[in-house]
Amino acid sequence: NKSGKTANAAPRPPKLELTATGTGWYVAPGGYLVTNAHVVEGCKLVTLKGGAELQVLNAQPDEDLALLKGVTEVAPLSLRDGRSARLAEDVLIAGYPLGGILSSGINVTVGTVSALAGMGDDTRRFQFTAPVQPGNSGGPVLDTSGHVIGVVVSKLNAMSIQDQVGDIPQNVNFGISLPSLMQFLKGNDVPFAPQAS
Repeated sequence: NKSGKTANAAPRPPKLELTATGTGWYVAPGGYLVTNAHVVEGCKLVTLKGGAELQVLNAQPDEDLALLKGVTEVAPLSLRDGRSARLAEDVLIAGYPLGGILSSGINVTVGTVSALAGMGDDTRRFQFTAPVQPGNSGGPVLDTSGHVIGVVVSKLNAMSIQDQVGDIPQNVNFGISLPSLMQFLKGNDVPFAPQAS
C-alpha cells in the first residue's frame, strides 16, 4: 500500500467449537442419515468425523429423531421388516461413544431387549441391556441379522435413581421403537427398504 495505510483484512468467520458428538447411520440411498434430534440441536454446523458437512433436513424433538443428508457411497443399513423389538431378543449397539476418550473406531456392545416400553410405559420406546455411553445417541439398535430395530436414545440416570431408591440401576437403556422410526421416515418421504430377518 503506497499510502502507508494498512488494508482492512477480510473479516474472519467465527471459530466453531465441537460441542457435541453422536452417532448417525445411513438409512436410504442418496445420503440420508438418521440420528437423534438432541444430537443436532443448537448446532450451526453438523459434520461427519472426516469433516464432510451434513444438511439437517428435519429434526423432531418430540420423537427425538433427526434426518440429515450428505454425499456418500456408503450402503445404507436395512430396517427389519414386519417385527418390532421382541422381549428377550439379542441386540447389538453400534456407535462412537465417549469421543476423544475411547477408540476413534466404531464400538459395538451386545445386550438383550428387556422391556417393550420405555419410562412410564411409553410404547414409542423400548428398553435394552447393551451398554451405551454419551456419543452412542442416534446410533442403530441392530438385531442379530444386522437389521435396524430401533435407535439409541437415552440411558437411565443411575445417580438420580440411586438418590430416589438407594440402589444403582444397571444396564437400563432405551431405544426409539421401529414403528416410530418408520413413521418418521415415511413422513419425510425417505425411500428406505425394510428387509426380513
